[in-house]
Amino acid sequence: MKNGAIIVLVAMIALAATTVVSDETIQAQSQITSHTIQIQLGADAKADVLEKYYLKFPSAEDLRQFILDAEKNGPRLQDWTIYDNRFFAHFGRQDEISNAKISFDNREKALRMEYRLERGIMEKADETTRQVSWQLSRGAFDAYVKSGITILPANTEITFLLPPGAVLDERVVPEAKVSAFEGKVAWKGYLTTNFMKLSYIMGKPIAQPLDTSKLVQDFIGNRQNLLILLIIALLVVIIYWKRAGIERRIEGYIVKHSSFEPKEKEDELEIGGEK
Repeated sequence: MKNGAIIVLVAMIALAATTVVSDETIQAQSQITSHTIQIQLGADAKADVLEKYYLKFPSAEDLRQFILDAEKNGPRLQDWTIYDNRFFAHFGRQDEISNAKISFDNREKALRMEYRLERGIMEKADETTRQVSWQLSRGAFDAYVKSGITILPANTEITFLLPPGAVLDERVVPEAKVSAFEGKVAWKGYLTTNFMKLSYIMGKPIAQPLDTSKLVQDFIGNRQNLLILLIIALLVVIIYWKRAGIERRIEGYIVKHSSFEPKEKEDELEIGGEK
């Protein structure tokens, strides 16, 4: 009985050791030379994220093996994270991510990770009748926080693309490469900080004045509406042409259905009342 327990224990240790070696072997097949993250912010603060892992392979055989593994793993983010824990979504929690997919670009030698953040990266700071202010949410950079300090590795670059019409509200902290014309803010490692700030203002759309000429054009442009107009115009012409006869008929109807008392009788009643 003891011998059996020892055999099972040895087998478990061997399996664990094999798994560790396997993970190390997979990571040894490729080296991440650069990691870029592009975050396209929407007007509603949702975001489309593109992460690129640029890889270097020790040999052509390692590259071929990685391509085979990529085909086996498919587009699912979870499968890739299990395959190699270096590959994961650096922004947003699992319940905040949708439409995630991964593919390997052999031409760029880059692993492309695309996903949509439904919430979590920006939060509303203030709102008035004219504009809305947005700022980085707490925990947006949690993937890079160690012991309360945000650390971007030397091979990492994170770029925020602001929504169309957005205007940076205050100074970006820490210092970043900013292009106000392109609406672009980029942080590049190596970087350490205990505070990150990015805020911008979005103006609310102003209601457009009523364009009566466009309404008329749209109405006339519809064939059904044009037919209705022609019918109405025809009725107006017919009524105008026959207006004399219509007037006579109206007068006859009024006379026929109206009761008039003779004025003489009415006067007599008034005199009699005086007596």
